[in-house]
Amino acid sequence: LKMKRLEGWVLKVARPFNHRMSRLLDSYLSLNRMALAHRKRTFALLGVFLVGSGLFIRANGMEMLPKFDSGVTYVTLEMEPGARVSETEETVARVEEYLAGVPEVESFDARIGYEEGNTQQGDFGIMGADQAMVTVNLSSRKERDRGIWELQTELRQYLDTLPGINRYVVKEKGGTAVSSASAPLALKIAGRDPEILAGLAEEVKSGLAGVEGTTNLYTSYNDRYRQLTVRLEEARLQELGLTPREVSSQLYAATEGLDAGTLRVDGGSLLDLKVLETGYTETAREDLLATPVRNARGVVVPLRALGTVEEVSRTNLVERENLEYTVKVLGFIEGRTFSHVVADARQVVEEMELPRGYAIGFTGEQETLTESMGDMAFLMALAVIFIYLLLVPQFSSFLHPLTILLTIPLIVVGVAPALGLTGKPMSMPVVLGFILLAGTVVNNAILLVDAMNGAQKRGATLEKAVEVAVTSRFRPIMMTALSDVVGMLPLAMQLALGSERFSPLAITVIGGILAATFLTLLVIPLLYVSFDEIAVRLRSAREARAER
Repeated sequence: LKMKRLEGWVLKVARPFNHRMSRLLDSYLSLNRMALAHRKRTFALLGVFLVGSGLFIRANGMEMLPKFDSGVTYVTLEMEPGARVSETEETVARVEEYLAGVPEVESFDARIGYEEGNTQQGDFGIMGADQAMVTVNLSSRKERDRGIWELQTELRQYLDTLPGINRYVVKEKGGTAVSSASAPLALKIAGRDPEILAGLAEEVKSGLAGVEGTTNLYTSYNDRYRQLTVRLEEARLQELGLTPREVSSQLYAATEGLDAGTLRVDGGSLLDLKVLETGYTETAREDLLATPVRNARGVVVPLRALGTVEEVSRTNLVERENLEYTVKVLGFIEGRTFSHVVADARQVVEEMELPRGYAIGFTGEQETLTESMGDMAFLMALAVIFIYLLLVPQFSSFLHPLTILLTIPLIVVGVAPALGLTGKPMSMPVVLGFILLAGTVVNNAILLVDAMNGAQKRGATLEKAVEVAVTSRFRPIMMTALSDVVGMLPLAMQLALGSERFSPLAITVIGGILAATFLTLLVIPLLYVSFDEIAVRLRSAREARAER
């Protein structure tokens, strides 16, 4: 009795839904008859939708992976060359004071300089006394009104007001789709002369600054550092019985100190001992020239007696690839789609006049995006070919599988407005959504074609076969589509943290499955009837030629 009551309650609740589905089926049957009666207009209208959707997706732009609000921001600072640790610490303290006043910031920590014996790589090469890294932890995106990119823009504006900063990078955790990339926008300049490369890098950087959507531009090359180069006189060294290696060893000991072993203190711990010369100033040129050098006979002479000291410029980072020097121009993107910014940046590069033997090319995300999209297109084409070869023996026909595969482009008609309404550009999750939809849409088409073939075998006319197939397969096809939509809604709504990165996949599936389902019930019968009539005409033509 309870089961009967429950069944009655379910039927009562489902009755309005069933009524609407029945009315929708009647509408489809009417549309099918209208489409079959006006085939040319229907095909023309369908072509307009396909072309318009394709053009919109192309104009909407493309990126490797969507950005997502991770809630963690990294700030890397580089002071002017020669800055002391105390100066770097003072600037970091001002940054921390600013962060403490931002309500969305929960915590932050800073790392200044480097630990002796540790060669940690930062955004500007090996960390030095003039560099610092600050990690900023924000509250959950569900608990704040401003996004991480708005907070980063304000932080960059504040950093621009601080004196003594040479370069800085502000980026979110997971801000690049490629783990090895330092920034989304990356251009590599290659050539023989580092000085020419530095000039070209600054020219590219200036050109990119005028491209809408670029921010936080910087170069991997910084030649503003100064160094003292000691040029020894060979004759003087021979006279004193010294070698360049002996001189450099003594000079290093005077400036950096000598390791003198370890000392065991209370508790059993060991302390490293180093002997340093007192009163020595690393930055004083005269102190360097006065550094005493001793030969094997005990004769002590100042360094100035062995040669000359020149002050020259040097870079903080040397990069080589394929036996050529390289310099990168890096930057971040905000407010525009990645492909649109790259297109404008490419135009800037093409307008430059490069010296012979020098080349500029995109690397990082753009290089990976081009390769990945090419691979995905190849795999998509391969999947379509395999599906066709699988369907040919199933239907014992070369024509019906073609009818089924022609439903795959219908996905575009739904994906374009879905991406447009949600403000999402083309990306790798969207491509994955296309591949996922291809199988679902093909399954729906198989159901319709199989039902139409079965109806014709039972003696139904072509038009009647279409009506029987649509009527019998309408609910299974609609239930498949609606279940896919309901299942993808939570991901499309970006309810979970980090779901922004894969929400385009769900949006693609929802838009594509809705449009493809509604259009499949119209287009498959239209294609089926059109191809069948073409086949009949071809057979009639062959029979007529055979009789002659």
